[in-house]
Formats: sequence, structure tokens, C-alpha cells
Amino acid sequence: RVASGRRPAGAMGLLPETLCGRDVDLLFRYKTPVLVSIRDRRLGIIHLVLLIAIVAYILLYEILYKGGYLLVVAPAGGYRFSLRVPTNEVGCDPITDTACFPDLAPLTATPYCSQAVALGDGCPSGQYKGAHGSCLEQRPCQLVDELDVMTPEGSDTMLATRVFQVAQSPVCATEETSCESLWRNLPGSSQDTFLADVERFTLLIDHAAGDSSGATELG
Repeated sequence: RVASGRRPAGAMGLLPETLCGRDVDLLFRYKTPVLVSIRDRRLGIIHLVLLIAIVAYILLYEILYKGGYLLVVAPAGGYRFSLRVPTNEVGCDPITDTACFPDLAPLTATPYCSQAVALGDGCPSGQYKGAHGSCLEQRPCQLVDELDVMTPEGSDTMLATRVFQVAQSPVCATEETSCESLWRNLPGSSQDTFLADVERFTLLIDHAAGDSSGATELG
């Protein structure tokens, strides 16, 4: 459908009626969309219902229920334990710093060690007063560093505070068909000791978290 109108008087003197045998109004015509309003309740209700359904599906189901606006990835994490011996300066490392050295309490001043002298805590000889006020048995102590205290066990780490050692000798040969006892403890070879000052060691825990894409964030 082509709508034509009368040109203004000023434009009639500037433009010819035809150009190369074609109407100038057709060559330079202006196009505009036309909105048509259909007066039909059935079409109007169907259109409104479809709009509401589309909005409800996107807003309620995709965004609110399924969380479509969120990025969901599988988490991945890891951790590492390390132990540090008490040192003369806080935070120094005896392995890398020559001015840093272990600062362990002397055995004579450690109450739970049998090497301790003149405790004066009211307990009999060979005992010390524990955290709950009861007298506990003292044991020989030995000075150790973090390498002797910490023992990796697969994905776990064991921190020793007491060590029991005993020397054994084999009783039966490996080719025998039966044996009452495989090993015999050697007399006087057992040693039951505390690891001195282990309560002052520092336990360091490093952990990392990331996602399956490989982006890792340290904590």
C-alpha cells in the first residue's frame, strides 16, 4: 500500500515531478511500520497467557528454581600439615636461617620428665602434678625436632608425644609350619619415653580450594 500526499509548495519548485521517467514520490518514499489492533477477545487472552507463561518459565523455573544465573562447578581441595620446633625467634626457620636455632626447654625443668629436679608440687618422687591436679607418673624424656615428632601415614599425619621401643629377636624360622610366638622381647631392652616440650611445637596447616577448571585459590 502506497500513501501519497500533496507536496509543500516550496518543494514543488525544487524537485521535478519525474526523474528518469519515474515518479519522484515513489523514488524517495518514506516507509513506516503500521500497528493493527485486532478487536478479538480470544486472540487477546491467548497472547496475554503466552506472555505470562514465558515470563513465569524464565523467572520462576530457570532463574529461581534451577539457579540459571549461577555458575556451578565441582569443588576440589587439598591440605598439608607441617610442624615447626620452638625457636629463639618467632617465625624463623632453623633450616634456612643460620641465626635461628631450636629453643627447647631443659629436661630438668620439664615436670613430666624423670630428669626434672625439685618440682615442689606436692607429688611423691617420680610423679608430677597433671593438668587436673592429680599426680601422674614421670618418664624419661628425649629432645627431638619436628622430623622425629611428625610421621606421615598415607593421607594422614601422626604426631608422636610418647615413644615405646623394645628390641626383639626371632623365635621361629620362616620356613616352620607353626609357631607360638614369632618374636621374643630382649630383657632390659624396652624404653618408654616422652618427647620433651612437644606441646610447644607449632602445627602449620596449609589448605587450597579450587574448581574443576584448574583455578586454585590458596587459603
